[in-house]
Amino acid sequence: MLIRLAKILFDTDSGSIAAIGSINKSKTQAMKKIILIGLAVVMFAACASPKAYYETKEGKRKQKYYNDIQFGKNAHPKRKF
Repeated sequence: MLIRLAKILFDTDSGSIAAIGSINKSKTQAMKKIILIGLAVVMFAACASPKAYYETKEGKRKQKYYNDIQFGKNAHPKRKF
């Protein structure tokens, strides 16, 4: 399937000038579709990745707790997790 698509996109052999114009239109439309599909796949993959632990609600609470202990804001803070 990919080989056939590559032949359609990059084939420049044609018999007449009118045929060349129609081939170029179909090539540009096919390239636009491929680029849009590729862009959609990249965006979907970026959104589907899991959050880092420190960005979650529990991670933020733990980070605040340990920062309070380490930097002396509160020597004995209550655990909220």
